[in-house]
Amino acid sequence: QTGLTAAAAAGTRIVLASQAGQILISKDNGASFGKLAAKPGPVSAVLAAGKDGLLLGGARGVRAQALK
Repeated sequence: QTGLTAAAAAGTRIVLASQAGQILISKDNGASFGKLAAKPGPVSAVLAAGKDGLLLGGARGVRAQALK
């Protein structure tokens, strides 16, 4: 159980985030997901930021994350 707390979609990408800081990303409309390497920390909000970025919000504030 991952405790998913946030989700965002942009084009064919879907991003899921957990309170534990795990970020899952799909590049194929949700057919498969992989882990995104990101700074550890709780995430309670996700927002697509342009073509190749995310904004992740949580108890520690908001941070930018590249989609690579």
